[in-house]
Amino acid sequence: MWNEPQAVAWLAAHRSFFDPTLRLPNDQLFAKKAIVELALLVAYRHRLDPTPLTPEWLALLDTVDEIAGRPAYIEAAARDPRALLLYALTFAALRICGRENPDFAHVVEQCLATGYATAAERLPYRRMDLLHFLLISGLDPAAGAKLDETYLSTLLAQSPNVVELNDSDVYAITHALFYLTDFGQRPATTTAEVPGILEALLRLAIAERNADLAGELLCCALPYGLANTAAGWTLLADLQQPDGSLPGPAGVVRSAPTDPPGYFAWKQAYHTTIVGVLASLMAKAPLCSVALTPAPARNVPKPAATDWVGRHLSDADPRILGAEILVSLGCPIPGLDPDLLLSDPRSYANAKQLAAHGHLTLPLYRAVTFSAPPSAADLVALTAGEPERIFWSDPGLREATIIGFAGELRRAIRAYHLHEVSTALRALLAVVGPEDRLVVDGTAWLATQQRRDGSYGYLTVENLEVRLVFTQSANLLFGELGRASALAVPLSVHC
Repeated sequence: MWNEPQAVAWLAAHRSFFDPTLRLPNDQLFAKKAIVELALLVAYRHRLDPTPLTPEWLALLDTVDEIAGRPAYIEAAARDPRALLLYALTFAALRICGRENPDFAHVVEQCLATGYATAAERLPYRRMDLLHFLLISGLDPAAGAKLDETYLSTLLAQSPNVVELNDSDVYAITHALFYLTDFGQRPATTTAEVPGILEALLRLAIAERNADLAGELLCCALPYGLANTAAGWTLLADLQQPDGSLPGPAGVVRSAPTDPPGYFAWKQAYHTTIVGVLASLMAKAPLCSVALTPAPARNVPKPAATDWVGRHLSDADPRILGAEILVSLGCPIPGLDPDLLLSDPRSYANAKQLAAHGHLTLPLYRAVTFSAPPSAADLVALTAGEPERIFWSDPGLREATIIGFAGELRRAIRAYHLHEVSTALRALLAVVGPEDRLVVDGTAWLATQQRRDGSYGYLTVENLEVRLVFTQSANLLFGELGRASALAVPLSVHC
């Protein structure tokens, strides 16, 4: 179980590392950012939890107060209006906690008075960061309305395809929601598709065991009351270290020969640990719900129906196409005994295809009960993608399986293995249905890989067999998707 008090104790024990004066010149920006994030956490402890601060929390607040009260810190804020947020959020946090420094307040107000700090060009979610500061510090009564307006220009408001987003994109999405909702303390409005986007992104983050993104997505999901978050909390608990820290993804920060003892481990974990604690605070506090408006119509790419496979099948080497592809095309396969298929439950998908082409009579098959998360290929082979045949031995197994399929989909897209993309989407379709955001966006992405001649896949070196496999796999997916969409009935979940 995720241990919030232990995480706070770790932050308090390592609070000296938040001091920006200890850093080398090439590490200054990072160090200034760290103290701002700590200040923000302390402010929201004050706002989200009315109980008195524990000694660890008091130590963190005192650390922020001491650093921000130094003449050198205030001087740095006065000299660099463009970097206002690297200092102003610290000021706002101390004001919220009743520790306002009059000299610091004067510098911030003078910086805002020039107009440059608020007028400088910023990405929409970065502008929301500034407006959020103005809102929580009380320095601009109109900041809330400006937040709502700026949100409409963010990546999230454009309904992005979730399978195309990289980590930087997801951080842009989470931060836009942080500021729009004031971490659950401000009523906000988004379209009804945002919860589905968050659910899909959380599953992808969990599949990649990225505690940093998972923690931020949990913070965003809480004001929506998103139900499928248990696996996110489990990930935080699994990755939390015995000392209470929660490391971020490997490779993001690097060690240096001049790092003092323990500094690299702190640098790798402090942000993710702060995010985990913030999510815990939000989970225990009353939050403002996000109002939902109807989702806008999306222009989702759809594939064109062609007979490309039939026209090129005779030119390919059938020995390397695979049984699933050949059986789906109704091709006779030497050595593939229909009677043997009927006795092998793992070949149900192939047996069903042979039955569709009149090669055998398919008897009724019993439902398949999964007691461990199957791979996408195994689920398709065992059930032929028929939702009514899928049973789970444990209620939590379904969500673990969906997360596994999400990870397979992400890896297959990155590797450009389009047949595996199709298989992962067929498995997801069977488990979550055609309206799930991963299915909708994954199939939309796959449709963009259709060539002008109707085949799928752009290859540096032409390979007919690969294109046949890519294309027929996609055809199987879109055929199943069309049938599932035509049924238009909710899929039941069996346990």
